[in-house]
Amino acid sequence: MMEAKQDHQAVTGVVFCDLDGTLVLGNSFHSFLLASWRTAGALQRAQLAHQLALRAFGSRGGGHAGMKRRVLRWFSGLQEREKAEIVERTLSEMRSMVSQPVSNMLKDLRAEGHVVVLATAAPTIYAIPFASSFGFDECLGTLGTETNAVWFELVGERKAQACRQWLSRTFGPCPPAVTVITDHPDDLPLIEIAETIVIQARQEIFEKISGAATGTQAFQLIEPGRVDERGGYWLWFDDRAVGPIDWYEVKTVLSKHRYCLGHVGNGLWQRIVPGMDLAAFGKSVDIPPPPPVRQRVTINAKRRVLRDWLGIFH
Repeated sequence: MMEAKQDHQAVTGVVFCDLDGTLVLGNSFHSFLLASWRTAGALQRAQLAHQLALRAFGSRGGGHAGMKRRVLRWFSGLQEREKAEIVERTLSEMRSMVSQPVSNMLKDLRAEGHVVVLATAAPTIYAIPFASSFGFDECLGTLGTETNAVWFELVGERKAQACRQWLSRTFGPCPPAVTVITDHPDDLPLIEIAETIVIQARQEIFEKISGAATGTQAFQLIEPGRVDERGGYWLWFDDRAVGPIDWYEVKTVLSKHRYCLGHVGNGLWQRIVPGMDLAAFGKSVDIPPPPPVRQRVTINAKRRVLRDWLGIFH
């Protein structure tokens, strides 16, 4: 674990920042699964697929948390070289989806004397190295399955409890003011201990979270992928976002990548083809959230099957 600032007199506040959907515009565990699949051999892929297949049984299969626990157990059985490769691939994709507004805010708060803590349900096997590379003072995340302790996912009240315990250990009975940066109502228990809350989400999600809070906190909204004519168009192909680019660059990309998504605005994407009127697509300065998994899989499958295998380019 990383050590927080030792001079508590110089600390002006503490920031608890969420990871998925907040600092990283996407689901980091999906990136981890994709990296695991690409790295694993045939037998390991079969074992991983079995762990994932049980998710189809819903709560009887342990739900999302059970699936995560099984995958982490599978990961713990890999060789160290394979683990390192999976983590590095995961980190590489996560870095490509960083929210610039949140990243800039964290840098400013740290420069003002805040201790910044990454508080996430993501596994520490990649959350800690990611936090370290971004200058966080501490990382609180979901532990692996190697320990003898009872395993649980650090989400909701468990995350809030972990943050309260960290505050008590680090600052004693009189901790500094707390800021929470998140995107999801799951963090409402954590929001209750904060004076300032920054929500990165669409307006309706912001209203849902701020309306459910019971205190007198100050709320601030960051809209990811907000339409801004000062920006450019964003496209999604080869499972990555490309932008901001202008009209001419869009035409150039579409001449080579016919199976492509364009960002409409507010995190929404749709298929874009040559000759389509770009008026339907919004411009944005910062990278928008990625498309939903189903949409990503569909466009990638069309690209693979129709273009790469069948040679159909239109």
